[in-house]
Amino acid sequence: QSTSESSASESSTFEETRTLETKNPITDAPKHARIISVDSSFSGTGGEEVSLLGLSATSATGAHPTTVMRLKQHDSAPPRAERWMQEAWIAHFLIGATVLLFSVFVGNGGTRKYIAVDPSHAIAINSADFLECDKLLINVLAESAKDDGAIVCCGSNRQSNQSASLLSTILDLCPPPRLDATQQQSLSAGSFITFLPFLGRLAKFPDAWLIPLFPLLLRIGFRTYQTIVEKGHIVLDTTFGVFSFRRLVFYFLLMQFRGWVLYVALNNLEDNFIVDSKDMETAGALSASCWYKQWLPVSTRECQGRVFDFSDHVVLYYAQILPIALLEYLHSMDRPYWPFHFFRRIALPFLLTSGMLYLYFITFVGVYKTCAYFHTPKESLAGYAVSLVAHLPLCTLQCSNGFTTIAHLREYFFGPTKRSKKLLR
Repeated sequence: QSTSESSASESSTFEETRTLETKNPITDAPKHARIISVDSSFSGTGGEEVSLLGLSATSATGAHPTTVMRLKQHDSAPPRAERWMQEAWIAHFLIGATVLLFSVFVGNGGTRKYIAVDPSHAIAINSADFLECDKLLINVLAESAKDDGAIVCCGSNRQSNQSASLLSTILDLCPPPRLDATQQQSLSAGSFITFLPFLGRLAKFPDAWLIPLFPLLLRIGFRTYQTIVEKGHIVLDTTFGVFSFRRLVFYFLLMQFRGWVLYVALNNLEDNFIVDSKDMETAGALSASCWYKQWLPVSTRECQGRVFDFSDHVVLYYAQILPIALLEYLHSMDRPYWPFHFFRRIALPFLLTSGMLYLYFITFVGVYKTCAYFHTPKESLAGYAVSLVAHLPLCTLQCSNGFTTIAHLREYFFGPTKRSKKLLR
């Protein structure tokens, strides 16, 4: 009888072990399975806990660890990039390059490059008519002041073009004037764009630093609100603390790199060491006919604007403004922080998406104006090439699956994969 009971016990143990081995670890987990962290481990020979994609099966019979070891399927591989993120970055590059090429070859065409001059200097050449200009622009590629568009006066007395469309108004060299309450009747249909938020602030401090961070700042603000006011809510996103802080520091350092290296250092290198012989030849040949020389400050080099100067605004737009915001926006869509609330699941994604679309809109307006009016095609294309120094690494960080190091960096800044993420209740 003792022998029969022992055989029955061993048979029961074997059946239990075989059942555990064949069941689906997620859908067919035994009743005594319980939720634990993925990183849980087991030790000893009795009552072992087997980590299984978040499930821990405790052997009531004290089965040997090697018997149930095959149930452990811990995924230690670094997170892989999502396919839809890669497609989003491809669309981003294609649209950005299309806007740049359109601005360079259609908007500019190599016929103009404006620089701002002081209207008070117009007295020296008996041009008192320009004293009323708020901003006076000179086309340095024009052969004389009589050329069409050689001198552009932007002033408060400039009348709005009532027949202008919204697109032509917003892309105009001179923005519509800011009118007081008594002049609102004369506003054209497109003049309201002057009052659009941040339209003229993207290249100024602190807007150029804060605007790209709005998806991350929204995440931090909402999660702080949840932590303080709504304690007890189920949280699916564990990246609020350390990972958000890491990205914030990373973005700050990237902005410093863009400012000190891609702007200050490269401009000094360009001014002091890089000499384009063709440009200098052209500047020298035209120095005798530098018709706007008297409009320039005394300390300015002769015929300012005719020497090569890559577009630092294009670098700002394509190396800082757009890629940082897109990187954080895609992460927010991949790791949402608005679970289990109908209003939040609609309002926050809508706010993020509409904010990104608006940011792209005003950024591309800035790209067009910079490339079409203030730089030659070669200077704009050079600025885009410089921006890739910071632009491509951000794309690679979020999209590349070819290098383990990049995958681990992605996990360092954005957290582990969804499968190995712990549920906090």
